[in-house]
Amino acid sequence: MFGVTLDYLLKSESQDGNNQSGGYYVSRETIDGFLSYKRHRAKNIAIGVGLIIGSDIFGCFSDYRQLLLPLYWGTMAIGIAILVWTFFQPKHYQEICSNSLLFDEAIIESFREDSSRNRKRYAGMIVLSVLLFFFGSEFIFMAKDIVGSEVCNALDWLIDAASAMLLIMAGTSIHAENIIAQNAEYIRKKNSSGKFAWIYVALPVTALAAVIGEYENFSVNSCQTKVSYDKIKFIGGLSLWQKKENPSTK
Repeated sequence: MFGVTLDYLLKSESQDGNNQSGGYYVSRETIDGFLSYKRHRAKNIAIGVGLIIGSDIFGCFSDYRQLLLPLYWGTMAIGIAILVWTFFQPKHYQEICSNSLLFDEAIIESFREDSSRNRKRYAGMIVLSVLLFFFGSEFIFMAKDIVGSEVCNALDWLIDAASAMLLIMAGTSIHAENIIAQNAEYIRKKNSSGKFAWIYVALPVTALAAVIGEYENFSVNSCQTKVSYDKIKFIGGLSLWQKKENPSTK
């Protein structure tokens, strides 16, 4: 109900007894509860981001823009509300993220085997996300003459939303499992980065956002250029046809 396991709640009531010399002991039930909590949180973030991106679908239909405007703002507001609600929820399992962990040898070996198998699924999700983002629009606009450019633009935004959601869920799952499977290295990096650790996340995210923005701008400009070029070809062809019909026209 609260996104935590009974084992974690019992440990929270007796943290002093659980903090052994050399680290914080966790059971397999606590590990599974931690991963479930992280995935649930990632799913909420992915839904919020997906709604914000997907809200642009309602702006693709120029003839119905005023009618769809409330849906645009409503969808974006719901997405923002989900993100705000998620980030302001009480954070559980902070002990796992801030302490060196102690495991039973059989438990950590079993978990690392499961994590190794899961990584293949997460890698597939990331690859699919990248392919959808960079090549999905290319396939969609092949059908522009059939369904129209407005529908293609709407589908393009839908694919971008799905791509972002896949990337968020896969990336968060990988990070959560790394905290457990590679705990010593994770704690060492966290301690060495100190209070400025957020910079190491902010910089690549900012760079990625800039690349995505440039790509989207390039895609839109390319589409507009193609439409303009088609119009020029049409007007040029029409002029040539008129000259053939009226040879005396100069």
